[in-house]
Parts: sequence; C-alpha cells; structure tokens
Amino acid sequence: MANLFNVEICSSKGLARKVESKLLKIRAHSSGFSIMANHAPLMMLLAEGTNIIIEDSSGKVVQLNSTGIGFFQFFSNKATILLSNFVE
Repeated sequence: MANLFNVEICSSKGLARKVESKLLKIRAHSSGFSIMANHAPLMMLLAEGTNIIIEDSSGKVVQLNSTGIGFFQFFSNKATILLSNFVE
C-alpha cells in the first residue's frame, strides 16, 4: 500500500508494538508535529508527558502518553519511538 510507513514502539521491556501507519502525531507541552510517509529524516528527544497519536492503515487510532523520557527517530520510512515508560 502506498503512503504507509512502519512504526515501532519500544519500552524498557522490549518491543511493545509494531504498526503500519498513515499518520503519526507527536504533541509536547508547547508544540507538536505530524509525520507522514516519506518524511525527511528526523531525530528528537521526547519529554515526559509527550502525547503520541498513531493512525494505523485501517484508520484505527492508538494514543500513548509517555510517563518518562524517550527518543523519536524517523529514517527510511520507519518511525522508532523509544520510551522509558508509557500508558495507552
């Protein structure tokens, strides 16, 4: 399918979820952004309290809230989210 990309969510316990996504939104305390397929490479630090919204290929929305710090990377049409801890 066109315009999709892979998202892997990892915690301190290992791979928590792997999703094929249409859209990924990350909202921090004062700003936010969206990622779609073929976005330019990006890496950033995620603060505690960051809200992550993933729309999968079927349109289902998954929402995560980080309860610790983490990292986000988008490279070669793959998003990797590393969180010390999170809640769904």
